[in-house]
Amino acid sequence: MNIIAVAIVMLSLTAQAGSYDDAKSKRYRFDWKINKANVIDTDSVCRQYQKGTLSRRFCREQAREHFDGKCNTTKGEEKIKYCFAAQLHPAR
Repeated sequence: MNIIAVAIVMLSLTAQAGSYDDAKSKRYRFDWKINKANVIDTDSVCRQYQKGTLSRRFCREQAREHFDGKCNTTKGEEKIKYCFAAQLHPAR
């Protein structure tokens, strides 16, 4: 009986690992709000995904990469806006 339980746990872990890889490689649609000071509200980034989910985390990682790219290619106030947003934490 113990052997069957171990096999079920191993199969479960394998399935979860596959879904993790699938979720990580997916491209996510992200949006955000800009406050009155023309700053990206980092709490609003990927708000369409529930907090604590892998989808939200991976969406925010992709958003951070996008903001970082914009930070490196824009100038002036736009640069400040994107550079600030590039510091967001994916797990929040």
